[in-house]
Amino acid sequence: MSDTNAGIYEQEMYIEANPETVFAFLTDTDKMVRWMGVSATLEPKEGGLYLVDVTNGNIAKGEFHEVLPK
Repeated sequence: MSDTNAGIYEQEMYIEANPETVFAFLTDTDKMVRWMGVSATLEPKEGGLYLVDVTNGNIAKGEFHEVLPK
């Protein structure tokens, strides 16, 4: 039997900021690196790459499923 969630990590957090500010930090490479990580490649479109090197080798990788500014 295959676990379709294997390797998936989900986390929720509350950020005391307006949605527009948070959206910018999740979709703009320079802002993402300023917030967290040492490098990032972000392609904020459906199917686009989300790749953040959080701490020199600890990589967060995924894809954007939907990009809708609030």
